Amino acid sequence: METVGNMGAYFFSSTQDNGILFSRNSVGPYAYVKQGQLFVQHPAEGPYPIVVPCPGTKLIVNDKECKEPTPVTVNDKVRIEVAEDECREGSWSVFVSSDEIFVELQMRPTVLIRRELMDLPPARILHLKVNEREEYIPPFTLDELLQELSRLGINYGIDWEACSRAAASCKEEKIIIARGVPAKPGKDARVELRFSNDSKIPVPIGKDEIVVDFRERFIFTPVEPGDVLAVKHPAEPGIPGTSVKGNLIMPPSPRDYCLTAGEGAIVTQDGKQVVAVRSGRPVAVFGSYMVKISVLPEMVHDSDVNLASGNIVFKGDILISGNVLEGMLVEAGGNVRIGGYVSHAKVRANGSIWIKGNVLSSVVVAGGNNAIAQEIQPYIKTLASGLREMVAAIKQLLKHPAFKKMTLNLVLVH
Repeated sequence: METVGNMGAYFFSSTQDNGILFSRNSVGPYAYVKQGQLFVQHPAEGPYPIVVPCPGTKLIVNDKECKEPTPVTVNDKVRIEVAEDECREGSWSVFVSSDEIFVELQMRPTVLIRRELMDLPPARILHLKVNEREEYIPPFTLDELLQELSRLGINYGIDWEACSRAAASCKEEKIIIARGVPAKPGKDARVELRFSNDSKIPVPIGKDEIVVDFRERFIFTPVEPGDVLAVKHPAEPGIPGTSVKGNLIMPPSPRDYCLTAGEGAIVTQDGKQVVAVRSGRPVAVFGSYMVKISVLPEMVHDSDVNLASGNIVFKGDILISGNVLEGMLVEAGGNVRIGGYVSHAKVRANGSIWIKGNVLSSVVVAGGNNAIAQEIQPYIKTLASGLREMVAAIKQLLKHPAFKKMTLNLVLVH
């Protein structure tokens, strides 16, 4: 652009230019910019205004670029070139998740940077300034987005409102434009134990207890024949989902368990329960896909019987590897085997008692009424069976016509 001025004039007319009021008494030198043009005013013999270039502009005076502050007269041929408008291309892409559950649109708008020479009021030293204005333009159209979705095979769960909003957006952002329906997982099978897998359970101390007997602080876990030891709750299948491409998404197979029985237990016909078939201590062993329930005929205690262990009372057999110490009680419904000594304690068993070490000032009772009953029980069963057969035979004789009731009475009398 070329300078504009009043040749030979030494002052500005009284005008209001770009909001700046100049009076008739104003004298040069001055330079100013209005609507992209440079205006120069100065006395005929000088001094002259100075124009200072700035980044984004080229100050060309008499066909020569000036990079330093330069005096300018009304007779100079001045051209100010402003850097061209700049376009920063935007970008966009459609991302499909690996499980095809959602589609994300990632976008960065196109930025158009427009530059223009700023209007500047009169100044003896005029520092040029460039105004930069950014315009944001969506990097794609709605038709282009729909074509891309079609190319990727996206045909389910499309959020049309989100697509329209994205096509008009001038922001750098990420938008979910489609969602599938994820598969709903099922429930794994589980085995519910009806007993504690710990051989002994601490007994909580009651609020009203004044005296606490630490020898009785545990409950051991025996079971009786017929007790239900474990219940299997079957697996529940999941619900399929749908991907953004319309494909069926199958849920993972729920984990199943096989419920099995070891010694002393049996699995019911439906496979859902384990029932004890003898007295003893129940134990559960968990594998990757199996739970095995057993009933052990004896309880094993691998240390001393003392205040830390509490008294041991169990309906089956008891095996103690250590000693039975002062004031403690061991009582078994079956046999007792003790690997150490017994000192100032009590040991009772309905069966036999075997003690490897010494017995010091202790009460040891083996057998008893229960033991006698166990010994004679087979004979009683045999006798009862014979009596039942005798009664049946007598009833048959009474019904036979060859036998008269009177004759039978006489026979019985004699």
